Formats: sequence, structure tokens, C-alpha cells
Amino acid sequence: LTGRNCATILPKLISNVQLTPKGYEMLAKSSSVKSVCNDLITLDKYATTVWHSGRFSIDEVRGMGIDISDESTSVHEKPKLKAYRLFRINEAIGSRYCFLHLKIGVIRVYIYPDDNERKIYVPYIGRHLPTQLY
Repeated sequence: LTGRNCATILPKLISNVQLTPKGYEMLAKSSSVKSVCNDLITLDKYATTVWHSGRFSIDEVRGMGIDISDESTSVHEKPKLKAYRLFRINEAIGSRYCFLHLKIGVIRVYIYPDDNERKIYVPYIGRHLPTQLY
């Protein structure tokens, strides 16, 4: 996988993790394409084999070796910080706040897990977004 071919190859490897067009654009520019794709493939395995019903589980994803976190209370509550995490998902879902994120070195991969469809959307792959401390 490279930045140039990730939009062609990755959809063949994952079915329940979907990158938005902006997500693919950001992945193609990432310095960590292979590491990000490896975690997305593992995340897809979670969605396919573990997440059969109920809510998305950070603990189960961590158990599969992915470094995943939710944002702090201050990010959830402060409008300015929260606004950085509002992303367009697709036509059906619209825009949603995405607080869950994978940590891959200095790269952050923000996700929106849809508990009804058991799909995980990826609208952002890039630098650390602003927090109260960062």
C-alpha cells in the first residue's frame, strides 16, 4: 500500500470500515500510510468478527492491539475544541462529532462508529487536533 494506490487497494481489504473522500485524501498524504492501513484492517476485523451487536467497545478494540482513546471532558464540553471534531460522514448520516481516535505515532485517525449499521467511518487522518493542553 502506498499513498497513490490506497484508495484502490484498501476498499478490497476492508468492508466495515469506510473512509470518507476526505479521509482517503488525508491518508494518501500521510507519512504513515502502511501503519494507518494496518490499524484500519485490524479495526475492520473487530467490526466483522467481534462487534455483532450493541455499542462499539473501546476496550475490545484495545484488546486487538489498537491504541484508541476518547477525547477528554474539556474537549467534549468546550465548543471551540468540540468544533474541530465535527466531520462530514456521508449523505445519509450527515455531519457528526467524532471524539474517538486511533493514535499511530503522531498521526490521529478520528472515527465515527455507527452502532446501528456496525460500520466505522473514518473522516480524518492527520495531525493531533487542538485540546486544552495541546
